[in-house]
Parts: sequence; structure tokens; C-alpha cells
Amino acid sequence: MGIVLSLLLLIALLFSSVAANIQGRIARNLGSLATATAITATSADAQPTQAANDATPSPSSASGKLIFSDEFNGASLDTDKWIALNRPGDASNNEEECYRTNNVKETAGTLVLTSLLDSACSSFLYTSGAVQTRSFHFLYGTIAIRAKMPRGQGMWPALWLLGANCQSLYPSTPDNGGACQWPIPGSDEVDILEMKGQDPSTDYMSINYGSQPNQVQNVQCTYSGPDFSQDFHTFSLTWTPKRIIWYVDGTQRCSQTTGVPSHPLFLIMVSAVGGNFVGSVDSSIFPQTHVIDYVRIYH
Repeated sequence: MGIVLSLLLLIALLFSSVAANIQGRIARNLGSLATATAITATSADAQPTQAANDATPSPSSASGKLIFSDEFNGASLDTDKWIALNRPGDASNNEEECYRTNNVKETAGTLVLTSLLDSACSSFLYTSGAVQTRSFHFLYGTIAIRAKMPRGQGMWPALWLLGANCQSLYPSTPDNGGACQWPIPGSDEVDILEMKGQDPSTDYMSINYGSQPNQVQNVQCTYSGPDFSQDFHTFSLTWTPKRIIWYVDGTQRCSQTTGVPSHPLFLIMVSAVGGNFVGSVDSSIFPQTHVIDYVRIYH
């Protein structure tokens, strides 16, 4: 009888040890899961967490096929890829510049858009530079632009995408016409970056869309970072059918699922002067330069 009791006691002790070990492993796994969830929520930088089935690579890894690029290593602008604008700025925004081809230069491995206090254009106080892709447009993918911004009261640099229905019209006018009917589908807008020169550490990232011409709906994020006029930074955007994600220097700063375009877009890079977004212009700040190191687009 004593032997039987000893055996039963030994079995009970063994079972207790195994159960405690199993319970300990489950508790640690639950703890790891809770920690991972908290890290995901924090690392999203106060933006919606990316869905697990919406696999969108970070532009820092730049997976996919390179379908368009310019490193700006030539002696002059590659006019097979780009058009330098030669027209007034957007009057509907109350901009105060006219764009001139002389204000667009390729030098020292960069593209430079220069803004000047300059009366070369009749009825304008300022001239500036802007380019758009000549014929290239794309539907979904990742775009990365490394650039250094201008600064000062009234400067309005922008890196943005516009619906391909406007691509042939935009070199001559920013106004609607024909198939170009901003911001309806095919003429909608995605801002990779907009910046106010008087606040050079804030990046505005937006989608402008709508069902009627000139009746815009807008979703926007802002990111307060370093002074983007002091050094080069990489501004990137990954566009999928259901989501657009913006990155600054490889870190996600915005994510939107509303108003995502489903038609091809083309690229515009400008330095506007004055206008509704930035207000009055300080004429003492000129010259100002918007310097672009490269443009790379992947699909």
C-alpha cells in the first residue's frame, strides 16, 4: 500500500510540473502578442495600420521593376522625358509667378528649379521653374524623389501627380479643358509633397478627388519633421488599388484609403510663388532654389 501511495504522489507531482510549464509558455506567447500589437500601433506614426493582406513594400527596399528614372547627370534637361513649363502659374490659386524654361537647369547631377524676383514676364513680379513628364504616366507603383526644398515666406514647392487626361493640356494651361476636368477620375490629384516656405519643416500629403469638375474633396496628412530646405530628403509614395502610403526618408508618414485614383497619373515638380496656400511673398528672400537629385518610379 505504501508503494502504491508513493507512486500516485510521484505521478501527481510530475503532472503538476508539466501543467505549470505549459501554462507558462502560453502566458509568454500572449505577452509577446500583446507587445507586438502595441509596437504596430505605435510604429504607424498615428496613421491607420496597413492591412496584412495589402502587402505594400517600403520604398527603401524599392522592389519591382524600374519603369522610369532620371538621375539628372546630363548637361541639360532630357526633353524626351520632361517638358519645362513656359506659361503663367495657376491664376485660380492666385499664384504670382510665371514659369520660364530659363529657370530650369540640369547641373552637377541635379535638376534645379530657380525662383527669382524678375520682371521678365509682363504683369508678374516673379519667375520660377516647373517640369512635368512629357509622355510617361503610370498606374500603381512606387515613386521616390530625393530633393532639397526652397524656403522663405511665399514659396510653394510641390511634388505631385495629376490624372493623365490633363497631361497634354497642362504645359499650356492649368485650367480645365476637353478631357481634363480636375478633380474627377482621370483628372484627380495626389500630392507627394507640398510645403509652405515659411514653415519648411511641415510636409503636406494629400489626395484631391471629386465627381464634378472644380468640386474637390480632400484627404490630407501633415508630417512635422526636419527643415527640408537644409538638406536632401527622399519623399516617396506607394500606390496600390486600395491604398496610398507616403514615406519620408523611408519611414511611413501617411496612409489613405479614401479617394485613391484608379487611372494613370503623371508627375509634376514645381516651385510656385505666392498663392492661397502660402499667402503673401517676402521679396527679400530671392533667389530660391528647389533642387532635385533623382526621380525613380517602380512597378
